[in-house]
Amino acid sequence: LSRSPDNPEAFGALKEAALSPSQPLEIRVTALEGARRFALPEVGDFLMHFAREGDNLQLRMLALDGLRFTRRTPGAASDSLVRMIALNGMESPQLRSTALQVLESRGDIELPRVLLRIARGDPVKELQVAAMMNLARNPKADRPACAALFQNVARDPAQDGRIREAAIYGLHQVD
Repeated sequence: LSRSPDNPEAFGALKEAALSPSQPLEIRVTALEGARRFALPEVGDFLMHFAREGDNLQLRMLALDGLRFTRRTPGAASDSLVRMIALNGMESPQLRSTALQVLESRGDIELPRVLLRIARGDPVKELQVAAMMNLARNPKADRPACAALFQNVARDPAQDGRIREAAIYGLHQVD
């Protein structure tokens, strides 16, 4: 079915299988993998809905990752929804990390601001470290804001050691 990327009936069948909680997880994963490769306009909306409302983390991550392959226009509504997932501390760290990867792969112009918010203090230290490392290498990031953040964190002995190391690395990159 997934070999016909413009066939709405094939997409509908895969979508139905992916959404069905009565199907085994393996079937749902396979159906979602096929559905996300379609070139139909409704694929992006389906994937975004599934990423937000899905009943299984693995499927939500797969749906979110599928947004990398969908057509998009700059400033697309899906980008703001992906940003919301990335910044939502109630979501799983894996889903949030996937959201950040999707924003990066899509060239989202707001990514540096999202990363800066996470780098300033996130309950998931691994995401905070990753955000700082990305900001240090990101030429589109607000360099003065990053430098100030890196200086403050590097000087704060109460900060987690991994976060301080990332800040020190960042200072070397922004100078």
